[in-house]
Amino acid sequence: MKARHSIRLGTGWLLACALSGAAAQTVRQHDGPAGSVTDLRADGTRVAVPARRAVPSPLGWTAPATAPQAGAPPVCAAASRAWHGQALPAGESGTLVAAAFMRSTTIDNRGRIAFFAQVDGAARNQGVFVAGPAGLDVVAMGCGGPGGSGATSDCGDLAPGGGRFSGFFGETWGTPDLNDAGDVLFMADLHGAPHPRGLFLYQAAAARFVKIAAVGEPSPLGGMLTGIGPGSLNNAGDVVLLASTDGRLDADALIWRDGVLSKYVAAGDPAPGGGTFTMIGTESWGMVDGTQVPGGPVPAINDRGQVAFRGEVSGGIASAGLFISDHGTHSWVVQMGDPVPGGGTYIGLQAPLLNNAGELAFFSDIAGGPGSAWVTGKPGQWRRALAFYDPIDTGQVWSLAFSRNPLAALNDQGDLLLATTILRPDSSERGAIVLSRADGSLRLLAEQAQPTPLGGSWGSLDGWPTLNNQRQARIGAGTPGLPGQATTQMVVEACGEGAPALAAAPAPGTALAFGAVPAGTLSAPLGVDLANPDGVGSAPDSDLRVNHAQADDPAFVVRLVEPGPFAAGVAADGQPDIEVRCAPTQVGPVHGELTLLTNDPAQPAGGYRYPLSCEGTDDTLFANGFDPAG
Repeated sequence: MKARHSIRLGTGWLLACALSGAAAQTVRQHDGPAGSVTDLRADGTRVAVPARRAVPSPLGWTAPATAPQAGAPPVCAAASRAWHGQALPAGESGTLVAAAFMRSTTIDNRGRIAFFAQVDGAARNQGVFVAGPAGLDVVAMGCGGPGGSGATSDCGDLAPGGGRFSGFFGETWGTPDLNDAGDVLFMADLHGAPHPRGLFLYQAAAARFVKIAAVGEPSPLGGMLTGIGPGSLNNAGDVVLLASTDGRLDADALIWRDGVLSKYVAAGDPAPGGGTFTMIGTESWGMVDGTQVPGGPVPAINDRGQVAFRGEVSGGIASAGLFISDHGTHSWVVQMGDPVPGGGTYIGLQAPLLNNAGELAFFSDIAGGPGSAWVTGKPGQWRRALAFYDPIDTGQVWSLAFSRNPLAALNDQGDLLLATTILRPDSSERGAIVLSRADGSLRLLAEQAQPTPLGGSWGSLDGWPTLNNQRQARIGAGTPGLPGQATTQMVVEACGEGAPALAAAPAPGTALAFGAVPAGTLSAPLGVDLANPDGVGSAPDSDLRVNHAQADDPAFVVRLVEPGPFAAGVAADGQPDIEVRCAPTQVGPVHGELTLLTNDPAQPAGGYRYPLSCEGTDDTLFANGFDPAG
């Protein structure tokens, strides 16, 4: 089925959707203006995957009486990041058509979000944006029809490799990804370019676009890339993506690292324990222009370089499952047919989300259990986070959504943010956003028809909320009654039961000076020792974690030796947890700044900072020794 788009979403339509009620007992599989996707089965047939599907009640199934109840609304702070009618930054005209109740965003550990939005009242009628505490920023602007429409135009920003950005993709799978450096990964159709479509990375530090892969380029598998899909991005700037070769209906996983695109895992590769992989990416979006986009399930990549993916296998120990790969070595994590915590067996696994602790979170259909559930953890430590019919507050869970990358809802503490519908005792159905804590407790952060922290009330809710390590939850919603913001991308901060307090030697603000370093060489390291002696409350809320450590000049090489957790009440151990070296490329002074992002609530805006300096020297005079008599 071809996905049909309309670039213009009328205000009346937006308001009606923002106020609409939730569907009864359903699985949300994708969202956006398009109609449906298809999924490739092992027998080669394609079946339609509608945006929502009904789930029949399992015979005789009842929720366990011990299922956790939702706590009181624990929101400590909230802010609107982007909203319908918001003016674009200086230099651009028009206003955002946010459609926040059906357009997802990713979120970084600085509380910034990345998203696609249409623009009203301007020729440059669509764009990719980042919005944070400092306001709204443009990443890339396009014009013409939406991605996949075939209606490109020439007023968009210049694209790398030639041509201009034209149409972007507003469906769930097309959500841009964002890392803590501010880099943004997005798909776009191009106008006047040698390739019609590609996946691109905006590198914030260099303020430049890089082409990751494009339709019509050589495939790392041999042949030609005929379908480019979305991808996931980590803090090292590595990208894993889906791509199809030579018109195949399925897609393989590629990786882009240090400017090189290569195969990561593909059909025909050996599976661990025997057999071969038959399919990695099975979803395909048929677009109006007749092209196909491999939409999922997209692999995940964490900051350790681990990759998690779903794979189907022939002749192996199971027909399908979820895998974690360490530098190309694949391991089974979940097998189709494995037992599910709380009862039943897995029969329909979706994309695995992956955190920096190596834990997964995923949606699956279940045989002999509640029908469907989200599960999180790692082998030997799985927990059922949320399932149909689980009691929540005074009602029960009545809808769930597929797991999809790069929409990361699992943080490094093991908390998981989920969209659901609560069936109340009066038979009303209300969309809700629920935080499933690592300890199994539930926190109700937002519920349809209830007040938002900023005024007005929650309307329809986006099915793919996202979560960072600061326990900041991005919630997209219709917000009727919130002045000037009919739909809003809001970031709310969930209260914890403890707080870490960073202690560092040397203290933040101390200059790390390397002195003279011969150009073209690497200095000895200077270290920062971290601890959390004054953290308060109970773990994991009281544990200190380093989410990101980066220098703003590539001449300074940063190595995060130990990201934590650092337990509260424990003194420093005298060993460096962060190491910095200077590697000047030329003669002369080099200055920079090291930034640490942690989960310390007292952290200054923008993170803890250390000035960096070194002097690049020319050691040619001493290259063959120094002879004063010469």
